[in-house]
Amino acid sequence: MDLSQLPEEVLNLILRHLPASVLLRNCQYVCKRWHSVIDSQAFWKFKAEEEKKHLQIVKKCVPANFDWKRLCLKGPFNKNLIQNPFGEDLAGICSTFVSSYLYVNVVFTSSRNRQKRIALTINLFLQAITVEFEKVTPRTIKCYKKLEFNGKCFNRQQRCKLTSGTDVVQCWCRKSQTINLLEVGLWEDILDNYQPEICIEDWYSSHRDCGGEYLMKVKLLAADKRTVLQKYNSGLKIVPIQPVQCWEKVIHVFYNYGPGVRYVKFKHAAKDVLFWKGHFGTWVTKTSLTVRLKDHVKK
Repeated sequence: MDLSQLPEEVLNLILRHLPASVLLRNCQYVCKRWHSVIDSQAFWKFKAEEEKKHLQIVKKCVPANFDWKRLCLKGPFNKNLIQNPFGEDLAGICSTFVSSYLYVNVVFTSSRNRQKRIALTINLFLQAITVEFEKVTPRTIKCYKKLEFNGKCFNRQQRCKLTSGTDVVQCWCRKSQTINLLEVGLWEDILDNYQPEICIEDWYSSHRDCGGEYLMKVKLLAADKRTVLQKYNSGLKIVPIQPVQCWEKVIHVFYNYGPGVRYVKFKHAAKDVLFWKGHFGTWVTKTSLTVRLKDHVKK
């Protein structure tokens, strides 16, 4: 069938059923006519309505020059905005490991068994520990993947497991991310006027032979990344030693937080209570940050 002979309305209808990535990667280069159709904001507006990328309520919060193509591509609602929530992305090299009292920098990274030697400075004394990068196997408890969490890594949000060391195992180990709400596809009007719900969820557990402690903090920040408009602190969560490993869920929803929110800073921290060397730290997984549309317009 020769699609070039189709009326423009029919061509619009057919193209709107294709994924946005296919439209931009292939279809817009077929001919000038197809490019003209796909480049139209009206085309992306109708596509967004068909795919329910937004509700009728969102239409009241869009400016006249709203980029509907960006909304279709980003899809910021009801999706996890946390990068690497399960700690499975092992691409690249972790360069910095941060605890409460020390900084650790990778100084040697060539090893076939994925173990890295790092230099550790504590009170002017130079010691050495080993950080093991281990691929996560698809183990499942209550349908949630799990990963032992013993530290924070800045490059690509990797998670490391301490396999040996001294005082470092007694420190709080943290992981944090700062989400730019405008970069993920939201816009000023909907954040300031409609104020969609911002939901944070996290799951934690501990080794069955060693209890643990867990803490989560979340801040809603203004454009300067310093002004705190709202914040949440889970408080210290104690995980007792239990014969069977159990998972606990932490959840908090921000709403009616006022205008000006542009960033969400998420941080969670964990440690074991017996300070054992090896893989006995608190486990953290399935971290999520989602932006959800409410059922009614805020009066």
